[in-house]
Amino acid sequence: MSIIFSLLIKRWREIIILLLLGIILFLRGCGDEYGDKEIIKIDGEDFELLESKTDTIFVEKEVKVTKYVPKYITKEVIKEVEIPVDVDSLAIIKDYFSKVTVKDTLNLA
Repeated sequence: MSIIFSLLIKRWREIIILLLLGIILFLRGCGDEYGDKEIIKIDGEDFELLESKTDTIFVEKEVKVTKYVPKYITKEVIKEVEIPVDVDSLAIIKDYFSKVTVKDTLNLA
């Protein structure tokens, strides 16, 4: 362990240079093969895009939008109900307010 450590201390400059060289080579290998060039594909063939322009054209167009307005259909049904002439209103009220008592017993045998 001490031999490796003493070797690292003696040759630290060479080790740093080799590490930097390795990092530079690694980073160059990670890029794409075309670099900054933009490649477009036309009919299955690759071409380098030399110039790219983008123009925006605003076109004003009048569009009519129909709005749905619901139509309310009112249908009146007139139904005639015959009321009997001899109505005993007192009997109806008496029946409505009458109290009914029910006695329920449970016989367990």
